[in-house]
Amino acid sequence: DGEVLFDQQNIKTIKNYCDVLLGKYKNIKTQKVSVKYFDGEIKPFDGWDADHAKQSLAWWEAYDLVKHGRIENFKLAKLENILKALAALYLLEMYYLKDIAKSDEMDIPEKESELFFLDNWNPRFMTSNGLLLEIINDKTVGLVTDDKALNIDGGKV
Repeated sequence: DGEVLFDQQNIKTIKNYCDVLLGKYKNIKTQKVSVKYFDGEIKPFDGWDADHAKQSLAWWEAYDLVKHGRIENFKLAKLENILKALAALYLLEMYYLKDIAKSDEMDIPEKESELFFLDNWNPRFMTSNGLLLEIINDKTVGLVTDDKALNIDGGKV
């Protein structure tokens, strides 16, 4: 919508981003990111609170402490925090892609994530066995070839 959310001349903090993201994406705190290769889900923004934006995201606070004091805070550089940070980035990218994709454009990444997926995400497009499919309604899918959608009668993927 062309709205400038941040003036590039001002320094931003996690609080600034918290205010914008919680305002724009109402379900971001409850959105689950599933991890491939093991039965696990991450809610990277669970419990995020604008009044305590840094402290309410343990993975962000750990990142910030390690960034400003690697030696004394090295014990916070854990795989759990890395996975949560990457899941947060993945989720934000998925929201952003959905925001910027026009109605006839793909709202999924060209290359599927090798680490994460979203179970309850409702994109307009999906991939299956290397094919790009457009979801036309709940029961019909269109096969996208050479930028044209072909209707598959009553087909489900």
